[in-house]
Amino acid sequence: MRLKDIGMLLANNVRSTAYLQALVNNNLFPSFIILIKNKEKASIGDTLPYFVQSTELKAKYFDPTKKIKDLAEFYNIKYKILNVEDVNSDELIGELKKSKVKYYVYSGPGGQILKNNILSIGKEFLHVHPGKVPSYRGSTTIYYSIIDKDMCYASAFFLRKNIDAGPFIKEKEFPKPEDGKIIDFIYDPYIRSSLLIDVINEYIENDYKFPMKQQPNHNEGNYYIIHPVLKHISILSCN
Repeated sequence: MRLKDIGMLLANNVRSTAYLQALVNNNLFPSFIILIKNKEKASIGDTLPYFVQSTELKAKYFDPTKKIKDLAEFYNIKYKILNVEDVNSDELIGELKKSKVKYYVYSGPGGQILKNNILSIGKEFLHVHPGKVPSYRGSTTIYYSIIDKDMCYASAFFLRKNIDAGPFIKEKEFPKPEDGKIIDFIYDPYIRSSLLIDVINEYIENDYKFPMKQQPNHNEGNYYIIHPVLKHISILSCN
């Protein structure tokens, strides 16, 4: 199925390729992809650890070495590559404004936040967060929830200026992985893409509308990049 009102705003990372693979594997095809690809950055394959080449991992989850451009061409999905550093750049905003697509699945560069100049152009940016909101807002929340709850979570919502506090769509819980070393490059992207498929299917079943509700205004937990010692404890708890 061609999703005429849904596009993708992607960076060259494993989360983006997990999202696109999940969609096409479920016969769901975005109408347009904007790929942010900094010329000076290494390709995905150059930065991945050795274990992602495992045939077993690829069969169970997804293939992190596949390239977004190749997937788009194989499945005849329109795309445009922008060589920009900043996700809030005028060039990207101009491209979005030209597009007739209303909803964009967002998987941008790590550490960059969409600012008001892009959030106010009339598009909706669908984000899948690796944590349960409002309990786990912020960064590297998958590690905190493993330590705290012995579980992993994903939440889908639309982005707003307040971090991880936009209109809520759906959440899902997952067991922690059996191998802690796959969290960053395999399991985190996998659980997000799994929820994304549920969200898109419900959008279709709901007459092409997203069921939304406002999140509570209060912050139950804001998390920052986890300390290496705590991260190591979280990883070891999976093994």
